[in-house]
Amino acid sequence: MYLRLLTILLIAFLLPEGSQGQIVRPQELSLQYHRAERAFRTGSSLNEAKTRLDTVIRALPEDVEALMLRSQVLLALGRPEDAARDAQSAVALQPANGEAWLLLCETRRSAGAVAEAVTALERAGSLIDSGADLHIRLSYNAQMLGDLDQAEAFGRLALTQDRSPAGANVQLARVFQAKSRPDAAAVTLAGGLEKGILTARDVTADPELSSLRSRPELQRWFQN
Repeated sequence: MYLRLLTILLIAFLLPEGSQGQIVRPQELSLQYHRAERAFRTGSSLNEAKTRLDTVIRALPEDVEALMLRSQVLLALGRPEDAARDAQSAVALQPANGEAWLLLCETRRSAGAVAEAVTALERAGSLIDSGADLHIRLSYNAQMLGDLDQAEAFGRLALTQDRSPAGANVQLARVFQAKSRPDAAAVTLAGGLEKGILTARDVTADPELSSLRSRPELQRWFQN
């Protein structure tokens, strides 16, 4: 498996930056894809999502978007090795697709292949330059792989993105907690509370952060 990832990395560096083919789905396959996406996003049926994506990928084996979505579905189904195969196909087809590399990191980490996950995370981080949600995922995966400094860096980048979601403050606060820096975690949460993108309930409901309620930085939101 590691040799396969090294081969993909070699392809990624050798192919030109713009070598990402665009797939145009026929109407029926487009309908199948969007129904699969809806089934996955709403959580209504992972098996239905996979079945529909199987249909799309059989007809269009180079449909990177479908490969990435099926990889996420398979990961949610508890099949990380199968999910990794789709993610590997996606990065081989689109080596400059940072989100595909991030997905490969997530699937290999879930399968316990730490070295491969770290390699994929490094590649993803070098390619992704925008998107708060993607930087939150980068931060989380770096944290899970034990690189707390990198997790902090990605978390800080998530906060700089336009319309940064509440998850950016939460993830960075979790990293600070993992680094035994409750003061920094509390300040980060206070920033989200001040902007109105976090609520007191978001803090109390999070088992990693609820203990911070007693911090002086958060006193005004937890006076009662």
